[in-house]
Amino acid sequence: MKKLENWVHNPSKKTVIIFSTLSVIGITLNLLAMSDLFTETVFQSKYLMMWFIMVANVFVVATICINYFNKRRQENFKRN
Repeated sequence: MKKLENWVHNPSKKTVIIFSTLSVIGITLNLLAMSDLFTETVFQSKYLMMWFIMVANVFVVATICINYFNKRRQENFKRN
């Protein structure tokens, strides 16, 4: 089966840096907005959907990072 050539399955270093940075900024801003600048708790049932979105975001960024490091490791093995 042919390997897909897209930004999730075959990410570049630039893609990893951009998505990691945007993820950290997005999650931080979401936490600030949900807690009204840390004046109330974020563990409320009305924020459950936002928590699911943030967890999904973490899984996508982790997948991109894992795929990048696997690609880099395979390239190093091909050189040796």
